[in-house]
Amino acid sequence: MLATRKHIEQRELTTLAPYAVKSGKSAGRVYSDSENGFRTCFQRDRDRIIHSKAFRRLMEKTQVFVAGEGDHYRNRMSHSIECSQVSKGIARGLLLNEDLAEAIALAHDLGHTPFGHSGEAAMDECMRESGLHFEHNEQSLRVVESLETMYPHCPGLNLTKEVLDGLLKHRTPFDRPKMEFAQSAHLEAQVVDLGDEIAYMSHDLDDGLRASMFGFHDVSRVILVARADERMRKKYGSEIPRSVVPVRLSSALMHLLVEDVLKETARNLEAHTVKTLADVRAYHGILVQFSTDVRAGLTELRDYLMKHYYFSERVNEQSTRGRRIIRDLFHFFIEHPEKLPENFQKFLDDGTQKETVVKDYIAGMTDGYAEKEAVKISGK
Repeated sequence: MLATRKHIEQRELTTLAPYAVKSGKSAGRVYSDSENGFRTCFQRDRDRIIHSKAFRRLMEKTQVFVAGEGDHYRNRMSHSIECSQVSKGIARGLLLNEDLAEAIALAHDLGHTPFGHSGEAAMDECMRESGLHFEHNEQSLRVVESLETMYPHCPGLNLTKEVLDGLLKHRTPFDRPKMEFAQSAHLEAQVVDLGDEIAYMSHDLDDGLRASMFGFHDVSRVILVARADERMRKKYGSEIPRSVVPVRLSSALMHLLVEDVLKETARNLEAHTVKTLADVRAYHGILVQFSTDVRAGLTELRDYLMKHYYFSERVNEQSTRGRRIIRDLFHFFIEHPEKLPENFQKFLDDGTQKETVVKDYIAGMTDGYAEKEAVKISGK
Protein backbone atom coordinates (compact mmCIF):
# COMPACT_ATOMS: atom_id res chain seq x y z
CA MET A 1 0.00 0.00 0.00
CA LEU A 2 1.18 3.54 -0.80
CA ALA A 3 0.83 6.49 1.56
CA THR A 4 -1.09 8.87 -0.69
CA ARG A 5 -1.96 12.45 0.17
CA LYS A 6 -5.49 11.33 0.98
CA HIS A 7 -4.16 8.71 3.39
CA ILE A 8 -1.93 11.26 5.12
CA GLU A 9 -4.76 13.79 5.41
CA GLN A 10 -7.08 11.14 6.84
CA ARG A 11 -4.43 10.06 9.33
CA GLU A 12 -4.05 13.66 10.51
CA LEU A 13 -7.76 13.79 11.36
CA THR A 14 -7.38 10.88 13.75
CA THR A 15 -3.89 11.45 15.18
CA LEU A 16 -3.47 15.23 15.51
CA ALA A 17 -5.01 17.32 18.28
CA PRO A 18 -8.37 18.94 17.47
CA TYR A 19 -6.74 22.40 17.61
CA ALA A 20 -3.96 21.47 15.15
CA VAL A 21 -4.05 22.75 11.56
CA LYS A 22 -5.08 19.92 9.24
CA SER A 23 -3.54 19.72 5.76
CA GLY A 24 -6.83 18.70 4.18
CA LYS A 25 -8.54 21.78 5.62
CA SER A 26 -5.97 24.34 4.50
CA ALA A 27 -7.26 27.74 3.39
CA GLY A 28 -5.33 27.12 0.17
CA ARG A 29 -3.02 29.27 -1.91
CA VAL A 30 -3.37 32.73 -3.44
CA TYR A 31 -3.01 31.25 -6.94
CA SER A 32 -4.88 28.07 -7.76
CA ASP A 33 -2.71 24.97 -8.03
CA SER A 34 -3.42 21.30 -8.60
CA GLU A 35 -3.03 18.90 -5.68
CA ASN A 36 -0.20 16.39 -5.48
CA GLY A 37 -0.99 12.69 -5.25
CA PHE A 38 1.51 11.85 -2.52
CA ARG A 39 2.39 15.06 -0.67
CA THR A 40 0.19 17.27 1.46
CA CYS A 41 0.05 21.01 0.83
CA PHE A 42 2.42 21.76 3.71
CA GLN A 43 4.90 19.11 2.60
CA ARG A 44 4.93 20.77 -0.83
CA ASP A 45 5.52 24.14 0.83
CA ARG A 46 8.53 22.72 2.67
CA ASP A 47 9.94 21.35 -0.58
CA ARG A 48 9.39 24.63 -2.44
CA ILE A 49 11.24 26.52 0.28
CA ILE A 50 14.19 24.12 0.31
CA HIS A 51 14.54 24.35 -3.48
CA SER A 52 14.39 28.16 -3.56
CA LYS A 53 17.41 30.33 -4.35
CA ALA A 54 16.78 32.37 -1.22
CA PHE A 55 17.17 29.27 0.95
CA ARG A 56 20.45 28.29 -0.70
CA ARG A 57 21.82 31.79 -0.10
CA LEU A 58 21.29 31.39 3.65
CA MET A 59 24.38 29.18 3.70
CA GLU A 60 26.58 32.27 3.28
CA LYS A 61 24.69 34.70 5.48
CA THR A 62 25.85 35.62 8.97
CA GLN A 63 24.20 34.27 12.09
CA VAL A 64 26.57 35.89 14.61
CA PHE A 65 30.04 35.32 13.16
CA VAL A 66 30.51 36.52 9.59
CA ALA A 67 29.88 33.59 7.25
CA GLY A 68 33.13 31.89 6.32
CA GLU A 69 35.07 32.78 9.47
CA GLY A 70 35.02 29.17 10.61
CA ASP A 71 33.69 25.90 9.28
CA HIS A 72 31.84 24.97 12.47
CA TYR A 73 30.06 28.21 13.40
CA ARG A 74 26.39 28.57 12.56
CA ASN A 75 25.15 30.46 9.53
CA ARG A 76 21.56 31.36 8.61
CA MET A 77 20.99 28.03 6.87
CA SER A 78 22.26 25.85 9.71
CA HIS A 79 20.25 27.96 12.14
CA SER A 80 17.09 27.52 10.04
CA ILE A 81 17.61 23.76 9.93
CA GLU A 82 18.15 23.59 13.69
CA CYS A 83 15.09 25.78 14.25
CA SER A 84 13.12 23.38 12.05
CA GLN A 85 14.34 20.34 13.99
CA VAL A 86 13.39 21.87 17.36
CA SER A 87 10.03 23.12 16.06
CA LYS A 88 9.11 19.72 14.63
CA GLY A 89 9.94 18.09 17.96
CA ILE A 90 7.70 20.48 19.89
CA ALA A 91 4.90 20.15 17.33
CA ARG A 92 5.13 16.36 17.55
CA GLY A 93 4.93 16.46 21.33
CA LEU A 94 1.84 18.67 21.24
CA LEU A 95 0.18 16.58 18.46
CA LEU A 96 0.34 19.51 16.03
CA ASN A 97 1.10 19.54 12.31
CA GLU A 98 4.85 18.90 12.02
CA ASP A 99 4.94 19.64 8.29
CA LEU A 100 3.44 23.09 8.75
CA ALA A 101 5.83 23.93 11.60
CA GLU A 102 8.76 22.68 9.52
CA ALA A 103 7.85 24.82 6.51
CA ILE A 104 7.50 28.00 8.58
CA ALA A 105 10.78 27.34 10.39
CA LEU A 106 12.73 26.75 7.18
CA ALA A 107 11.37 29.98 5.66
CA HIS A 108 11.46 32.28 8.67
CA ASP A 109 14.84 33.85 7.84
CA LEU A 110 14.64 33.95 4.03
CA GLY A 111 14.34 37.74 4.14
CA HIS A 112 17.31 38.34 6.40
CA THR A 113 20.01 40.71 5.21
CA PRO A 114 23.69 39.85 5.05
CA PHE A 115 25.71 40.53 8.23
CA GLY A 116 23.09 39.38 10.72
CA HIS A 117 21.05 41.69 12.94
CA SER A 118 23.52 44.54 12.43
CA GLY A 119 22.81 44.37 8.69
CA GLU A 120 19.09 44.40 9.42
CA ALA A 121 19.49 47.46 11.65
CA ALA A 122 21.51 49.28 8.96
CA MET A 123 18.89 48.48 6.33
CA ASP A 124 16.14 49.78 8.60
CA GLU A 125 18.08 53.02 9.14
CA CYS A 126 18.45 53.47 5.39
CA MET A 127 14.76 52.84 4.73
CA ARG A 128 13.71 55.25 7.47
CA GLU A 129 15.46 58.05 5.59
CA SER A 130 12.53 57.79 3.17
CA GLY A 131 9.85 57.26 5.82
CA LEU A 132 9.86 53.46 5.34
CA HIS A 133 11.21 50.61 7.47
CA PHE A 134 12.81 47.19 7.18
CA GLU A 135 11.87 44.11 9.16
CA HIS A 136 13.12 40.71 8.07
CA ASN A 137 9.86 38.89 8.82
CA GLU A 138 8.08 41.13 6.34
CA GLN A 139 10.94 40.65 3.90
CA SER A 140 10.68 36.86 4.23
CA LEU A 141 7.04 37.20 3.24
CA ARG A 142 8.01 39.39 0.27
CA VAL A 143 10.59 36.81 -0.85
CA VAL A 144 8.08 33.96 -0.96
CA GLU A 145 5.24 36.07 -2.37
CA SER A 146 7.05 38.14 -5.00
CA LEU A 147 10.81 37.86 -5.39
CA GLU A 148 11.35 34.15 -5.98
CA THR A 149 10.64 33.04 -9.56
CA MET A 150 9.73 29.37 -9.63
CA TYR A 151 6.51 29.22 -11.65
CA PRO A 152 5.43 30.69 -14.99
CA HIS A 153 1.84 31.42 -13.90
CA CYS A 154 2.47 33.29 -10.63
CA PRO A 155 5.10 35.23 -8.67
CA GLY A 156 6.81 33.80 -5.62
CA LEU A 157 6.53 30.28 -4.29
CA ASN A 158 2.72 30.32 -3.99
CA LEU A 159 2.79 28.90 -0.46
CA THR A 160 -0.30 28.10 1.57
CA LYS A 161 -1.96 30.86 3.55
CA GLU A 162 -1.12 29.06 6.81
CA VAL A 163 2.62 29.26 6.10
CA LEU A 164 2.33 32.91 5.04
CA ASP A 165 0.41 33.67 8.23
CA GLY A 166 3.15 32.03 10.30
CA LEU A 167 5.85 34.10 8.61
CA LEU A 168 3.98 37.36 9.03
CA LYS A 169 3.27 36.79 12.73
CA HIS A 170 6.69 35.38 13.67
CA ARG A 171 7.64 36.80 17.06
CA THR A 172 10.71 36.38 19.29
CA PRO A 173 12.65 38.77 21.57
CA PHE A 174 14.62 39.76 18.42
CA ASP A 175 11.61 39.78 16.05
CA ARG A 176 8.58 41.96 16.58
CA PRO A 177 5.87 42.36 13.90
CA LYS A 178 5.16 46.01 13.10
CA MET A 179 1.39 45.51 13.16
CA GLU A 180 -1.37 44.08 15.31
CA PHE A 181 -3.52 41.20 14.08
CA ALA A 182 -7.21 40.49 14.49
CA GLN A 183 -6.55 36.78 15.01
CA SER A 184 -3.79 35.05 16.94
CA ALA A 185 -1.31 32.86 15.10
CA HIS A 186 -2.09 29.15 14.91
CA LEU A 187 -0.21 26.96 17.39
CA GLU A 188 2.24 25.68 14.75
CA ALA A 189 3.41 29.26 14.14
CA GLN A 190 3.69 29.88 17.89
CA VAL A 191 5.79 26.72 18.16
CA VAL A 192 8.24 28.07 15.58
CA ASP A 193 8.58 31.30 17.56
CA LEU A 194 9.90 29.36 20.53
CA GLY A 195 11.73 26.83 18.36
CA ASP A 196 13.68 29.75 16.89
CA GLU A 197 14.54 31.08 20.34
CA ILE A 198 15.56 27.65 21.67
CA ALA A 199 17.73 27.00 18.62
CA TYR A 200 19.67 30.25 18.69
CA MET A 201 20.10 30.39 22.47
CA SER A 202 21.45 26.83 22.49
CA HIS A 203 23.70 27.06 19.45
CA ASP A 204 24.99 30.52 20.39
CA LEU A 205 26.08 29.04 23.72
CA ASP A 206 27.87 26.31 21.74
CA ASP A 207 29.49 28.73 19.26
CA GLY A 208 30.51 31.17 21.97
CA LEU A 209 32.27 28.45 23.96
CA ARG A 210 33.94 27.04 20.84
CA ALA A 211 35.22 30.48 19.89
CA SER A 212 36.49 31.13 23.44
CA MET A 213 34.32 34.24 23.66
CA PHE A 214 33.62 33.26 27.26
CA GLY A 215 34.70 30.44 29.55
CA PHE A 216 32.65 27.52 30.77
CA HIS A 217 33.20 28.34 34.45
CA ASP A 218 31.89 31.89 33.90
CA VAL A 219 28.79 31.02 31.89
CA SER A 220 27.95 28.08 34.18
CA ARG A 221 26.99 30.65 36.82
CA VAL A 222 23.93 31.42 34.70
CA ILE A 223 21.02 29.47 36.20
CA LEU A 224 19.81 27.66 33.06
CA VAL A 225 23.35 26.76 32.04
CA ALA A 226 23.98 25.38 35.52
CA ARG A 227 20.85 23.24 35.21
CA ALA A 228 21.94 22.03 31.78
CA ASP A 229 25.41 21.25 33.13
CA GLU A 230 23.90 19.20 35.94
CA ARG A 231 21.91 17.18 33.40
CA MET A 232 24.94 16.70 31.19
CA ARG A 233 27.16 15.41 34.01
CA LYS A 234 24.43 13.19 35.36
CA LYS A 235 24.26 11.48 31.97
CA TYR A 236 27.97 11.38 31.03
CA GLY A 237 29.77 11.59 34.36
CA SER A 238 31.86 14.39 35.82
CA GLU A 239 34.93 13.89 33.61
CA ILE A 240 33.83 15.03 30.15
CA PRO A 241 36.44 15.78 27.45
CA ARG A 242 36.73 19.54 27.01
CA SER A 243 36.23 19.20 23.25
CA VAL A 244 32.68 17.86 23.62
CA VAL A 245 31.49 20.10 26.47
CA PRO A 246 30.07 22.88 24.23
CA VAL A 247 27.89 20.62 22.09
CA ARG A 248 26.72 18.41 24.97
CA LEU A 249 25.97 21.44 27.14
CA SER A 250 23.96 23.16 24.39
CA SER A 251 22.13 19.89 23.72
CA ALA A 252 21.23 19.56 27.41
CA LEU A 253 19.99 23.16 27.43
CA MET A 254 17.89 22.51 24.33
CA HIS A 255 16.27 19.43 25.88
CA LEU A 256 15.55 21.35 29.07
CA LEU A 257 13.85 24.17 27.17
CA VAL A 258 11.80 21.88 24.92
CA GLU A 259 10.51 19.90 27.89
CA ASP A 260 9.50 23.13 29.61
CA VAL A 261 7.62 24.37 26.54
CA LEU A 262 5.71 21.10 26.21
CA LYS A 263 4.62 21.07 29.86
CA GLU A 264 3.78 24.77 30.09
CA THR A 265 1.85 24.80 26.82
CA ALA A 266 -0.17 21.73 27.83
CA ARG A 267 -1.09 23.57 31.06
CA ASN A 268 -2.08 26.69 29.11
CA LEU A 269 -4.28 24.78 26.68
CA GLU A 270 -6.11 23.10 29.55
CA ALA A 271 -6.37 26.25 31.67
CA HIS A 272 -7.91 28.25 28.81
CA THR A 273 -10.11 25.34 27.66
CA VAL A 274 -8.72 25.40 24.14
CA LYS A 275 -10.53 22.69 22.22
CA THR A 276 -10.49 23.77 18.57
CA LEU A 277 -8.45 25.78 16.06
CA ALA A 278 -11.12 28.48 16.34
CA ASP A 279 -10.38 28.70 20.07
CA VAL A 280 -6.69 29.22 19.29
CA ARG A 281 -7.47 31.99 16.80
CA ALA A 282 -9.84 33.72 19.19
CA TYR A 283 -7.53 33.63 22.20
CA HIS A 284 -5.85 37.04 22.59
CA GLY A 285 -2.46 35.95 23.79
CA ILE A 286 0.28 33.41 23.33
CA LEU A 287 -0.48 29.82 24.31
CA VAL A 288 2.87 28.21 23.44
CA GLN A 289 5.10 29.54 26.21
CA PHE A 290 7.94 28.88 28.61
CA SER A 291 7.22 28.68 32.32
CA THR A 292 7.81 31.86 34.33
CA ASP A 293 11.02 30.51 35.91
CA VAL A 294 12.50 29.39 32.59
CA ARG A 295 11.57 32.67 30.89
CA ALA A 296 13.42 34.53 33.65
CA GLY A 297 16.38 32.19 33.18
CA LEU A 298 16.40 32.84 29.44
CA THR A 299 16.46 36.59 30.08
CA GLU A 300 19.52 36.10 32.29
CA LEU A 301 21.23 33.94 29.65
CA ARG A 302 20.39 36.39 26.86
CA ASP A 303 21.82 39.28 28.90
CA TYR A 304 25.02 37.27 29.40
CA LEU A 305 25.31 36.50 25.68
CA MET A 306 24.59 40.12 24.82
CA LYS A 307 27.49 41.30 26.93
CA HIS A 308 30.03 38.56 26.21
CA TYR A 309 29.07 37.47 22.69
CA TYR A 310 26.67 39.52 20.57
CA PHE A 311 28.21 42.88 21.55
CA SER A 312 31.76 41.68 22.16
CA GLU A 313 34.63 43.58 20.58
CA ARG A 314 35.27 40.74 18.11
CA VAL A 315 31.67 40.62 16.88
CA ASN A 316 31.24 44.41 16.98
CA GLU A 317 34.19 44.82 14.62
CA GLN A 318 32.46 42.57 12.09
CA SER A 319 29.11 44.26 12.69
CA THR A 320 30.46 47.75 12.14
CA ARG A 321 31.97 46.70 8.82
CA GLY A 322 28.73 45.02 7.78
CA ARG A 323 26.63 48.08 8.61
CA ARG A 324 28.95 50.28 6.59
CA ILE A 325 28.72 47.97 3.56
CA ILE A 326 24.90 47.92 3.72
CA ARG A 327 24.71 51.71 3.93
CA ASP A 328 27.23 52.25 1.12
CA LEU A 329 25.43 49.83 -1.19
CA PHE A 330 22.02 51.30 -0.42
CA HIS A 331 23.01 54.89 -1.10
CA PHE A 332 24.91 53.94 -4.25
CA PHE A 333 21.97 52.11 -5.84
CA ILE A 334 19.53 54.83 -4.79
CA GLU A 335 21.69 57.30 -6.71
CA HIS A 336 22.34 54.86 -9.57
CA PRO A 337 19.26 52.64 -9.98
CA GLU A 338 20.32 51.93 -13.56
CA LYS A 339 23.13 49.79 -12.07
CA LEU A 340 20.65 47.33 -10.58
CA PRO A 341 20.51 43.89 -12.27
CA GLU A 342 17.98 43.40 -15.05
CA ASN A 343 15.68 41.21 -12.98
CA PHE A 344 15.30 44.07 -10.48
CA GLN A 345 14.91 46.72 -13.18
CA LYS A 346 11.56 45.14 -14.03
CA PHE A 347 10.22 46.07 -10.59
CA LEU A 348 11.18 49.70 -11.23
CA ASP A 349 9.44 49.52 -14.60
CA ASP A 350 6.33 48.16 -12.86
CA GLY A 351 6.25 51.21 -10.59
CA THR A 352 7.67 49.71 -7.42
CA GLN A 353 9.22 52.38 -5.20
CA LYS A 354 12.96 52.73 -5.80
CA GLU A 355 13.86 52.28 -2.14
CA THR A 356 11.91 49.02 -2.04
CA VAL A 357 13.69 47.62 -5.10
CA VAL A 358 17.12 48.55 -3.73
CA LYS A 359 16.21 47.02 -0.39
CA ASP A 360 15.07 43.81 -2.09
CA TYR A 361 18.35 43.52 -4.00
CA ILE A 362 20.65 44.13 -1.04
CA ALA A 363 18.67 42.04 1.46
CA GLY A 364 19.00 39.05 -0.85
CA MET A 365 22.79 39.25 -1.01
CA THR A 366 25.11 36.86 0.79
CA ASP A 367 27.87 38.36 2.93
CA GLY A 368 30.52 37.60 0.32
CA TYR A 369 28.53 39.01 -2.59
CA ALA A 370 27.79 42.20 -0.63
CA GLU A 371 31.51 42.63 0.05
CA LYS A 372 32.33 42.16 -3.65
CA GLU A 373 29.68 44.68 -4.68
CA ALA A 374 31.00 47.16 -2.12
CA VAL A 375 34.50 46.86 -3.59
CA LYS A 376 33.08 47.26 -7.11
CA ILE A 377 31.20 50.49 -6.35
CA SER A 378 34.19 51.94 -4.49
CA GLY A 379 36.29 51.62 -7.63
CA LYS A 380 39.16 49.95 -5.78
